[in-house]
Amino acid sequence: MGSPFPHIRLIFDGSLYYIEFIENYDELYDIIIDYIKNNENSMINALDISKEFNIPFVFVGTIFKDLERDNFIKIQKTLGGLYISKITERGIDFFNNH
Repeated sequence: MGSPFPHIRLIFDGSLYYIEFIENYDELYDIIIDYIKNNENSMINALDISKEFNIPFVFVGTIFKDLERDNFIKIQKTLGGLYISKITERGIDFFNNH
């Protein structure tokens, strides 16, 4: 559209970013799903996942948003980070069967 910034793309928030720019999206997604499954009774912070698995925070946050969009989790943004505040009934089924 004649943008003076030819390297900037408008993209959807969520997995489209990963699918377009990250080769190992599925691997990262599975790591985060497994982490949530193994820690579902504790407060799950995107920053903790980012540090533990050396995944950029923005990627973890985007997967959190994808999971929330699919009604698997509810997320809460605080000064301390991005947390999973609730795993929904649909999410419990998803995580148990993934």
